[in-house]
Amino acid sequence: MSDDSLQMTSATKALPVDAQDKDDRFAVLIHDITQAFTRGEDVVRQLDQLAPLLVSIDPKDTDANLQSARCLIKLFRAIHRSDSCLPKMAEIGSQFLQWMQLPTITTLHAQVVEACYHSRQWDNGTRVIDRRLKLGASKDDLFGVHTFLRYHYYAALTLLATQSYDAAEHYLLMCLVAPTAIANDLQVKAYRKLFLTRLITQGAELQLPQIVPPAIQALPGALNNVYVLFGREYVKYNLAAARDYLYGNEAVFAKYGDGDLVSKAVDAIPRHLLKRISQIYTRQPVSDIVKLLKLPVTVEHCTMVYQLVQQMVHEQVFRAEIQQGDDYSTMVVSFASTQLAKSSLSPASSDKPSSDNLPETTAFAEINRVQALLQTVEVQCQRVVQRTPMVTLTSA
Repeated sequence: MSDDSLQMTSATKALPVDAQDKDDRFAVLIHDITQAFTRGEDVVRQLDQLAPLLVSIDPKDTDANLQSARCLIKLFRAIHRSDSCLPKMAEIGSQFLQWMQLPTITTLHAQVVEACYHSRQWDNGTRVIDRRLKLGASKDDLFGVHTFLRYHYYAALTLLATQSYDAAEHYLLMCLVAPTAIANDLQVKAYRKLFLTRLITQGAELQLPQIVPPAIQALPGALNNVYVLFGREYVKYNLAAARDYLYGNEAVFAKYGDGDLVSKAVDAIPRHLLKRISQIYTRQPVSDIVKLLKLPVTVEHCTMVYQLVQQMVHEQVFRAEIQQGDDYSTMVVSFASTQLAKSSLSPASSDKPSSDNLPETTAFAEINRVQALLQTVEVQCQRVVQRTPMVTLTSA
């Protein structure tokens, strides 16, 4: 008997009876890798053996799939954030969840999406999110609050990384509806990112819906003053002032991991201003648009506006024609009266993930459903609250 068969036999004996009866080679190998990793062995090469076994699993065999999912959960917990193993684990986990028809959101979903984010596998993470949406909601989605928060928070970060801001808004808002008595650390982070994402998508300050619990309703008052002042200045659409504010407070935004998101928000100001101009004026010189942005009328700034108008027309944000002049500064933009339902930050593209087109009605229906489900796990929620210290934000 070969060494491989001996290892398989010993691993099989350590597994539950149902895994042995089904000859679940995938679960057996996962168990073997977990044991090897806990002994301090390098398991990267063994992880490469998992992917080929995925095709041998029946995606409709729910019981076997749940058993394999439990084994993967244990392996994720053992490996945690091993730099050498995490990328491969993210790849295997995402393939498993895309292939299987698991009826519920599990801890594995949260682990895989988090692993995909940390290993910068945006495509794999987005596929897992889209797969979960296509399978639809289940009455059996009785997950714990911490699992719920992890899944939605890292799903939001993955979508932000792919610039799918509308879909990311939905997942960040889902983090805030979890009925916690005290704001969880992930909820505080989600609130800050939702605050900035709302500026990107709508160019307006965030107004929390009444559906969120009291602990979350209190977060705006605890938000760092740097964020509050940035939001107040942002809605003036003064690009020069917004850039100066960003440069003057880069250290604060970087401290909270929001430097890139704030930069994206600043870059979105010309889009918001152009959209507003298209709703008010029928004709506007390019040079006047530059002045409205509080920028000097230079060839560089006029070129930026000219190219942005062309891009937004292509994305069907509005309809407009550009009348040529002697140079960029003498060009005139003629806006057509039209109403398009598309967000100014959501370009029409078939390459975007399907989750980026999530309608608002679906988002709030999902919120209501999740709130009803989470009431059934109140005991778990209280345990999470007891383990999570109060998070206090200091003013700048």
